[in-house]
Amino acid sequence: MTGTDENLQLLPGWRFTRDRFEAKIFVGLDAKYGATSPDDPDNRLRGTHVGPRTAVDVWYEPTPSTMLAADASLTSIATGNSARLAFGWRLNDWFYLGPEAQAFACDGYRQLRLGAVLGRKWYQLGAHVTALKTGLWEWSAAARWSDDTDGRTGPYLRLGVLTRR
Repeated sequence: MTGTDENLQLLPGWRFTRDRFEAKIFVGLDAKYGATSPDDPDNRLRGTHVGPRTAVDVWYEPTPSTMLAADASLTSIATGNSARLAFGWRLNDWFYLGPEAQAFACDGYRQLRLGAVLGRKWYQLGAHVTALKTGLWEWSAAARWSDDTDGRTGPYLRLGVLTRR
């Protein structure tokens, strides 16, 4: 079976900053299109769905050499939700390195990625690199092995890039 999953999110938001703490709150529109080949009429996410989505993103530096990042998102589409928590140590003023935990869920599906192996599915060894700066760009990445409730396993890689004005 082959699947297609297309997503569009329009989430204006607010940013709050104080000392070494930053929080961003987003509220907006979530649109999703899903299809499988061959067609799966029992798939609740097939077709086009539109609904509200909210998200929160938090960054905190408890000390000059450590960081704590967390984000969460919730949508009305299949009661989808996600959350991520990362801790890192600053290495030679280049970037932060540390463990990261991440969870995704919606009706009928769950995936959990943790930074420790506990001998059961859904628990994986993983790490992140955050705030690697090259010129105008700031990079982040995470890698680990992942399992889910559908019994699939495989590598997971997240790569992010941003620029600040």
